[in-house]
Amino acid sequence: MCRPLSFSKEWRRASQVTPWAMSYQSATAPTPGRIAGIASSARAWLASLLERIPARGDAAVRALCHVLIASWIADTMAGRDRAKSVGFTEVAQYVARSLNASENWNHIDGVKPNLKLLVEVLLSSEGLGVEPFRQFLTQSVSILRRADPVLEADPSLMDKRILLYSAGILPRPPTASADGVRVLLDKFRLSASAEVIDALTLQLECLTGWGTRLVDAELIPPSLGEILAGFAVQRLRNYDLIPAARLLRLQEYLVASRIMARRDDLYNVLCMHHRPQGPFGWYGPETAKLRKLSPVLLEDTEFYLPTTLECLWTLAERSLDGWRLFEKLPPYAQ
Repeated sequence: MCRPLSFSKEWRRASQVTPWAMSYQSATAPTPGRIAGIASSARAWLASLLERIPARGDAAVRALCHVLIASWIADTMAGRDRAKSVGFTEVAQYVARSLNASENWNHIDGVKPNLKLLVEVLLSSEGLGVEPFRQFLTQSVSILRRADPVLEADPSLMDKRILLYSAGILPRPPTASADGVRVLLDKFRLSASAEVIDALTLQLECLTGWGTRLVDAELIPPSLGEILAGFAVQRLRNYDLIPAARLLRLQEYLVASRIMARRDDLYNVLCMHHRPQGPFGWYGPETAKLRKLSPVLLEDTEFYLPTTLECLWTLAERSLDGWRLFEKLPPYAQ
């Protein structure tokens, strides 16, 4: 058993505030009908976006990966059986065909590692493949199988281990140590920089296995959930929807371990950023400024698509009972 975490004086003062005393306690979750409507409109928008993605280039490859993963999540939220979903099969075939174009192979290195692994697993479930993605997965498995204490302790690799375990490729990774969380919390301040908050978020994601493991509530201070909710509110106010969505997912993992109460008011705020046309986000001023700098900018792929993926992921993990992206992947068809 790990020892309980110790905290700074500032942290202890913050924890003396009586939790859950505000009006958000009475907030209700987004209704199943609202979630299904969001998923259906997002799904239609994603399918229509395929026709507008450039044929080649870094942006095109990233967008194809985002569309595939977001479509898979939207199908799940809409209650569709992916094995019988003609829509997702068509999307997967289109994405595989586009990624297999020789002119796109040189742009695959710019895709984030997790996206490459997710795309390879999802395409394989449809009997499809893209050789550079397959090679990346093979190389990743080879590295992660090494008995190397440094690699095993690296928090930046834990999500890959859990993802590949869920796909039936790697053995279940050991539970992450709480030491990383303890070190950060011992020096934590409410005025912490975004980098420190991101580091704490990563350590907590590792500890919870991105929602695939329960955590001993005695290891985490009750005030942590309230503080994380405050950071999520700050990001929503600043219109940083992607980090806000990540913090909401982390809160859901802590809710499952009874470490904090669920903030359904924040999920309703997230839903307010859904546009009737399907995507998430209202980026008019930002896109107008960037369009002056780059007339060929596609705001749908650069702004709305990554945000829509993150928001759908977050709403799926809240609205679908026990559903976790890193736990519900289809088996990898090698």
